[in-house]
Amino acid sequence: MKLKSFQALQSSFANPASWLVEYFGGSKSKSGVSVNSSTTLGLPAVYYAVNKLAGHIATMPIDVFTEDDDGNKKYIKNSPVNRLLNDRPNDIMTAYQLKELMMVHALITGNGRAYIERNANGAPIGLIPLLPDRCKSMMVQGKKYHIVTRDDNVWGDFFAGLPVENGGWWKVPDRDAVHIMSLSYNGVWGLHLMDIARDVFGLGIAGQDGAAKSMANSGSPGLLLEAPRGTFRTQKEANEFLEAFNDKHEGIQKAGKTGLLRDGMKAITVPVSAQDAQFLEQRQFQREEVALLF
Repeated sequence: MKLKSFQALQSSFANPASWLVEYFGGSKSKSGVSVNSSTTLGLPAVYYAVNKLAGHIATMPIDVFTEDDDGNKKYIKNSPVNRLLNDRPNDIMTAYQLKELMMVHALITGNGRAYIERNANGAPIGLIPLLPDRCKSMMVQGKKYHIVTRDDNVWGDFFAGLPVENGGWWKVPDRDAVHIMSLSYNGVWGLHLMDIARDVFGLGIAGQDGAAKSMANSGSPGLLLEAPRGTFRTQKEANEFLEAFNDKHEGIQKAGKTGLLRDGMKAITVPVSAQDAQFLEQRQFQREEVALLF
């Protein structure tokens, strides 16, 4: 296959295609953090939304039927196609796992695809999922194709019997693929969520990383104890008092217990700063944005 025949595979450094960006680990958002499918799924709001949607869709059966010229439908229960869609699509996956996987791909990258493996008579005998970062859908001379690259580090023997070398490209006709598209502006491939909302996810990842680093490096206490000069003669005595105080009051199960301070000690509550409050509000807003996207 000649790559120059497929214009959609061409990509420049200034404007790389989303499939190529994913293949090399994602690109940076305006917040400066790298955003790809894996880092995006690390956001709790994204993981929850994708897990809920994909999981619920995967439990739904897919009906197989024939239709006559008058539009009358006849449902077929005992057929190889029904077995592939509702029981065992391939040797290592259940129908639930395949449908869930394709929905995850469709929600995150805009396209969930599976190759239809056929026997010598052309009858479907297997459904093999195609990884979105190794597949691109496009029109070639008026026909729709899915251009697939094989990577043995990912697939192993899954594609062993298929006509594509490791690292090469293979043109799959649309008739030999199941393609689930998300929102699309051309009807050929779905929009990659990273292309639509890269900066939304970048802000969420940056906020999550920033909160973790803040807790690790510069976390501030919620309560300060002020002791008069000379209350503790050594640092050891001060440490022992703090350990005893924390042991008495730390933990949700000890919330509301009465504390006792002696020898003129004072307790000072450290309020949440305006900057911290704004940071928390921003993280809540980012969760709402993720919910709107899904």
